[in-house]
Amino acid sequence: MRTVFAALAVLVIGFSTSGHAAPFGLKMGARPPDFTILRDNRDGTVVLSTVPRAFPGLSHYFARFDASHGLCSVAGSTKPFENDPLGIAVRDYFVGLERRLNEMYGRSKAYNFAKPGDNSVNAGSWVEAVATRERVVYTFWNADAGSRLKFSVRSIALSIGASADHKPFVMLQFDFENYPDCERTQRIREAMAL
Repeated sequence: MRTVFAALAVLVIGFSTSGHAAPFGLKMGARPPDFTILRDNRDGTVVLSTVPRAFPGLSHYFARFDASHGLCSVAGSTKPFENDPLGIAVRDYFVGLERRLNEMYGRSKAYNFAKPGDNSVNAGSWVEAVATRERVVYTFWNADAGSRLKFSVRSIALSIGASADHKPFVMLQFDFENYPDCERTQRIREAMAL
């Protein structure tokens, strides 16, 4: 038991004093080699192979990045939760992560509702409703919500999604203050292709 507490103390002290004290260890404007691009989606987003500080349970990482502005956004998602049609496991993970983010960033604005006509309660597949976008589960941290943002973060979004084959996942996204710059660059790039 002492070993576990010692390991946690090292992790907490290391996180709070290291240069990696930022979302997943990445700062606004970061460029490779701070992260490694696995695939460029050619839409202003990239798939990352690794991040300096992976969060437990998140296994896939994505970013919005351009050569002029560097890193503008970084996101992590869980692997799909297998055999969870009622969404119990995915909601437990979501609530735990939401609690930690509330402790760190303060107030948030949560949305968890079914669209009119949703019958997922009767059908027994909460995840199916998420997959068909009949149910929305999001929590946001931003200035409008009164959040205590830091590390040049503009907003944070935590959501539950589901694949077409009804496997739920959690996604956590941090948008940096330079996010509008990356969006503008992408719009210009797209307009030039027309």
